[in-house]
Amino acid sequence: MTKVILILLAGLLFEAVGVVYLSAGMKELSSEIGQARPITAAKLWRFMRSGFTNQKILLGVFYE
Repeated sequence: MTKVILILLAGLLFEAVGVVYLSAGMKELSSEIGQARPITAAKLWRFMRSGFTNQKILLGVFYE
């Protein structure tokens, strides 16, 4: 029973760390967007690429 509780606590810790990293990464991306403006395909691709390469988002996904 102790092993199960330890595994659950470790999972909970990883989940919490992942959420914190994802939140920080998404806040970085949202600061890049700024105000609402017309969006082009090039801007959308650049935004997606920056999300895929953001270290905090990648760490958050890893921990999740």
